[in-house]
Amino acid sequence: MPTDDEQQIAFSFNGTTLYDSDVQTLAEEEWLGDAIIMLLFSLLEEQAHHADIELWSPAVVQLLCTMHDDDLDPSTAESLFPPLRTFNILPISDAYASNQSNSLSSHWSLLLIFQPPKSSSSSSSKPQLTAYHFDSLDPHNASAAARCTANFASALDLYPSPVRAVGKRGWAEEDEQEGGDAGVLEAQRNAWDCGIYVLALTQALVDSISAAAATDGKIRSRREVDALITRIVRDNQKSIGEEGVEEGGKGKAHVSPAQIAHFRSTFYHWVRRWQAEARRGGGKWDNRDEVVEVLGPWIK
Repeated sequence: MPTDDEQQIAFSFNGTTLYDSDVQTLAEEEWLGDAIIMLLFSLLEEQAHHADIELWSPAVVQLLCTMHDDDLDPSTAESLFPPLRTFNILPISDAYASNQSNSLSSHWSLLLIFQPPKSSSSSSSKPQLTAYHFDSLDPHNASAAARCTANFASALDLYPSPVRAVGKRGWAEEDEQEGGDAGVLEAQRNAWDCGIYVLALTQALVDSISAAAATDGKIRSRREVDALITRIVRDNQKSIGEEGVEEGGKGKAHVSPAQIAHFRSTFYHWVRRWQAEARRGGGKWDNRDEVVEVLGPWIK
């Protein structure tokens, strides 16, 4: 149980309040807490929405996954869940494999659900989604991801499809066999980095989708999403330097084990600086630009 000091508020941003105990979950050998995921999602929110990406909070994903089939009514989804966007990013816990709200959590992974714009959808009565599951202990969270995808489709009146795994078994693009050579998401090498993979992958996806939208226009097909994921995975198979950062990779998020360790350390120290600013009576900012102006970027 956290001590009184750990229960002290560290700082708040965009509706997310972090306690000292939340900040500590970024430290070495700690299992990441929900509040840190929400902090990064809050920082990325404006950029994500501009690229038609919705970042689902862990609490809302838990609600989605613990609802019974009879309660997954599209008529009530609008009041319970975020709006459907072209890209929907959901953090997944292994506890979501069942609808028991008191199930214990021990592993994080990330689900990307792609719903193409109507102009490029099929003529079927329900639009069809495509789900990509990034798991640093693939296939540990496969059942949870499948349940979440099925509930997502039911709640939002979409036609589900099998979840496509992006993990250690190999990522295959459309029309290739599972375990293809498009790239491998390296597995974590310890018991505590799964949540950092969620942070780094979210950052990489938001940055990559935003960049594609800025240069080539919005991504409109599953093949384009496949190509984007392949670039992210393959970029992370390049050699890295002693500091855990690929040469020329400044300002990007990567997902090899060494780069994950670097992400954890860098983000932890950046959040600690924010915590220190708040202790001095500052640290109150309204948007990402104001935060970065004082603290600098969190990815270096």
